Amino acid sequence: MTAVLQKLLTRDAARRVTHSGAGHLEGPVVGAGDFAGATPARMADAYGLDPAVLGLEAFGYVDLLRFRTHDLMNLQTPAAIGPQPWPTYDVGFLRDGAPVWWLERTRIPMGAEYWRVQADGTQQHLSTYASPALGWSGARSFRPPVELVGTRAVFRGRDLPAELTPERDRVEVVLLGAEAAEGFEDFDEVRPGVRRLLVGLEECERFYDLVVAARWRGQQVRVLEQDGTSARLELTPATAAAVERLGATEVEPGCFEVVAPRSELVELEARERSLPRAATAAE
Repeated sequence: MTAVLQKLLTRDAARRVTHSGAGHLEGPVVGAGDFAGATPARMADAYGLDPAVLGLEAFGYVDLLRFRTHDLMNLQTPAAIGPQPWPTYDVGFLRDGAPVWWLERTRIPMGAEYWRVQADGTQQHLSTYASPALGWSGARSFRPPVELVGTRAVFRGRDLPAELTPERDRVEVVLLGAEAAEGFEDFDEVRPGVRRLLVGLEECERFYDLVVAARWRGQQVRVLEQDGTSARLELTPATAAAVERLGATEVEPGCFEVVAPRSELVELEARERSLPRAATAAE
């Protein structure tokens, strides 16, 4: 079962889409119909956000992402973590009573749309997220799929970034690298070092989502990216005390990241959610 949700973007989050081609989203989301015809000022008030954070004072508009959910997205009632310097929505509603869910960080699904809402409530569709391999239409840059965020498929024995098509019956499998690997020559190179192939879900040995959790200096974190010596982490959940103690950086209200030595991570745990192929094909 799918639903259409939307996320209100801060100016920083909007720039990550338009300037950097960001392919991930998280945070508070609401039903796409809950703000039909609403002005940016009303949205800012409902979310309890400073209009300056949204760019409303400077530009007079706000931007949104609209997307369809799938069964591997983790949507929860926002955690009750007590008063914080940012809105937490820990009763599950915005200030105007609209239901709100917290979306765990995931890849933006194929077909997601980028919308702009002007001061009078007029809405304009600006871009569409074609796929992890193709990125956003019209974006200034492209960011390849991050290894530890988003859905994946085991295809021809290899574990690769992958995403469901909007129809939910096919999968885009993404191969990264300067040259096509043996056995994957039928992948289409859509940009330098990025190849893709659309396959039926039943052709994948497995289709799943992976979350790597850990503890760092007493704080529960999620591992977003890592190399040989360091890891980029998200605080889960973030509190003002933890942010100050760990020197984390705010990427948007309620979402904080920090880079740490991999050697300091403890209690590493990989959690997987798999999608039954038959259930997906039946949607």
